[in-house]
Amino acid sequence: MRTFDKRPDVWAIPALLAIAMLANAAMVPLVPFALATRLSWPLWLVGIYSFAVMVVTMLVNHRLSAIVDTAKRKSLLCLLCAAFQIMGAIAAVGALNGVLWLLILTVMGMAIGGAVAPIYYTLGRLLADSRGRSSSTVNSLLRVITSGAWVAGPALGFAVAGTYGITTAFLVVAAISAVGAMAVLAASKWLDLAAQQAESSSGSAASAAIADSRRSFALQNLAAFSVVFLFSLAHISTATSLALLLVRRFDIPESATGLFLGLKAGVEMVAILLTPLVAKRLSSRAVLTLAGFGALVAYSSYLFGHGTGWALFASVWEGAYYGFFAVTALTWIQSLAGMRLGQSTGFYMNGIYAGVLIGAPLSGVVASFDLSWIAGLSLLAALLAIAALRLPANAPARRHPDLTMEAST
Repeated sequence: MRTFDKRPDVWAIPALLAIAMLANAAMVPLVPFALATRLSWPLWLVGIYSFAVMVVTMLVNHRLSAIVDTAKRKSLLCLLCAAFQIMGAIAAVGALNGVLWLLILTVMGMAIGGAVAPIYYTLGRLLADSRGRSSSTVNSLLRVITSGAWVAGPALGFAVAGTYGITTAFLVVAAISAVGAMAVLAASKWLDLAAQQAESSSGSAASAAIADSRRSFALQNLAAFSVVFLFSLAHISTATSLALLLVRRFDIPESATGLFLGLKAGVEMVAILLTPLVAKRLSSRAVLTLAGFGALVAYSSYLFGHGTGWALFASVWEGAYYGFFAVTALTWIQSLAGMRLGQSTGFYMNGIYAGVLIGAPLSGVVASFDLSWIAGLSLLAALLAIAALRLPANAPARRHPDLTMEAST
């Protein structure tokens, strides 16, 4: 045990992330479903609730991502997120019984529970750099676990809700979160020691040299944020109505729609795992540019194609481009000068969230006029993402040595 404590390894981080994200992914879609079906809320009010959850999540994510850089006991932040996830699930049970003020606790529980993802992303990158691991490989593993949780979590939550009732489903979420909290407690000494060793060996705290050009850093960060935001906007704009698009435009049977969605998710996870191999040969900016062109192929196929073959082709390309983007953008953003590791990771997550926040309602408005136009909206966002990559502020620049993106492989 002493040897384990002295030689903490990065590969335990994914296990902790998997438990936390499974609970959060099971919880997030259950609440609006319960509001609409159990409490008979109108859909517009459910939409306002979902909007509020996303806004609070972004605010909490920004704050916790900054705190993780200076926190001496990072395990306490992970415990905090698990505790709030438990609280949110239990509060949702109370809200089902008519105590609507408990929804505030549910919102906070989901927001703070979900904010654990960038904390584990930060810890994974921190340990990868200090242990000589490939940052792209570690990030790809963490991203594929997140994607896998968002496949398994909703399936688990609705399976339990449909069989044993939605109250039981919320209690299962609370139980999973409790297991996650116990796992963090068991690993807390290792986790804190790992972070301390990583910070002392890599000097990851931003040095005084970083503060010399804050104005240019702010411009660079804004330009990078726009890239992540636009990729996220492109993805979510079509993803929110993809099942309907497949049925109405491509004449895919309803019974087969899930297969196409599953194929897209599967290709995305394969692309995530392949990203480290591509990253060895191409710069992050080049990979993101290729992902952008992949998005153009995918959404042009959705916009102009017809029939099962085109739907299959578009689904594969959409999954592939987004998988390569998800890992590469995380590694790229984490290496921006002018921000500490936790701040930059939170920056990446908020770019994703901002795309969801704007893309989901915007695609609904666009689809109300013409369903196929949502692919056009995604196509436009992808074009803008490629253009944003070519901004001078996003050009390769001299980085602070503690924050360089390329890790030894």
